[in-house]
Amino acid sequence: MLLKRSLAELIGTFFVVFGPVALSATGKLPGGDGSLLGSALISGLAVLAMIAAFGGISAAHFNPAVTIAFAVARRFPAGWILPYIAAQVTGAILAAGAVFIMFGPGFGVHIPAEPALFGRNFLAEGLISFFLMLVIMAVATEKGVDGALPALAIGFVVVAGVLLAGPVTGGSMNPARSLGPALFAGGEALANIALYLVPPSWEPCWPRSPTKRFDSTEPGKTPPHEPIIRNANLREQRGSRRWRSLWANDNRVGLHRAGPTKRRFVY
Repeated sequence: MLLKRSLAELIGTFFVVFGPVALSATGKLPGGDGSLLGSALISGLAVLAMIAAFGGISAAHFNPAVTIAFAVARRFPAGWILPYIAAQVTGAILAAGAVFIMFGPGFGVHIPAEPALFGRNFLAEGLISFFLMLVIMAVATEKGVDGALPALAIGFVVVAGVLLAGPVTGGSMNPARSLGPALFAGGEALANIALYLVPPSWEPCWPRSPTKRFDSTEPGKTPPHEPIIRNANLREQRGSRRWRSLWANDNRVGLHRAGPTKRRFVY
């Protein structure tokens, strides 16, 4: 089960990284689009598509910072952190390697416009990473949210983050997204890699408290933890032996924990 989820994380992260990195290369070709808007759209759409494709398998993290965030919030098994992050970093490196083979080095790297202004750059990455984590934690842990809304919300906040911080730092919000291309480019990209690894990685400590304010569960009460019902026919089978079995299995393999209970969230 963990192998299947790790593979989903690897494939999903590959596409999330490959999309914007490849676009930065094809944007140099005749008819290509190397604009900031194009980069923002491909980044958001890639995340949206992969969430829709793999959300039901691995919960679609595709970002080491997201994995850490759920672990800090005690909604993700601690034993799965390293396999998830390893899969995400591997997917990012493979994606950057594919672009390197096709177009050469130096594409899709994140380098701040003015490296000397470290405080401004750090704050820019920190703020957009904070709001990304805030949205993810909110839509992924709210039991009333289902359907396409989580994928759309996360995809749109990625687009907004790239548009806002793109001219300053490139708008990463994802350590794996920045690390993959930097390994193949070297030089200035690697020299500034800490800017893209540190803010998103400690951001998970921020949203844990704010997102609780948006939780509809009353204080002191255990939130409902029944699984998301994808098949309408199963709604009529509540209380049946089959339903109890499905519920038990869902709780057994649930990804995101809510205190002593387990809940499964698809986003």
